[in-house]
Amino acid sequence: MTGVLAVPVEHRAYASATGDHAVVVVDDSTFRIVARVPGPRFPDGIAYAPAARRVFVSDESGRQDFVIDATSNSVVAQIELDGEAGNTQYDPGSHCVIVAVQTANQLAVIDPATATWCACGRSWSRSSDPMSSATGRRPASYSRRSGRVRRRC
Repeated sequence: MTGVLAVPVEHRAYASATGDHAVVVVDDSTFRIVARVPGPRFPDGIAYAPAARRVFVSDESGRQDFVIDATSNSVVAQIELDGEAGNTQYDPGSHCVIVAVQTANQLAVIDPATATWCACGRSWSRSSDPMSSATGRRPASYSRRSGRVRRRC
C-alpha cells in the first residue's frame, strides 16, 4: 500500500492495493472490505472531494488519475496526465484536486465535479507561488521547464 485515506463522512477508508492494481474500500465500523475497485496499474495518492462525493486516485505508472464515485464504488472517469502522477490532494480553499505530475514537473488542477483539468476560475502567473493559498490562485498545469501554464478547459 502506498496511499490510505479515511473519509469519515462516507464511513469508509480507501487504500491503494498496488499488488492488486486496485483501490480497496473498507467500512470504518466493521473494518471489512466492502469493495475492490480495479483499474489503476499502480494506485498511489488518494483524495476525497466532498461536494462531488468522489475519490481521486493517482495511477503513478499509468499516467492517469482515476475518479471513483464514493456512493457506488465504481470508476466514473479516468483523467489522462502528461507523466507519472502522485500525491493527489484535495484543496478545500479552491475546491479542486491537485495532482503532482512528477516526470513532467507539472501540477494538474482538476475540477472534481467535471473530472477535467481546470483552473477553477482563477488565473495564475509565474511570479506568484502556484500552491499559495494566500493568493487564492491555482494553475491549470504548470511546467517548471518551460515556465508556462497550460489550460485544458
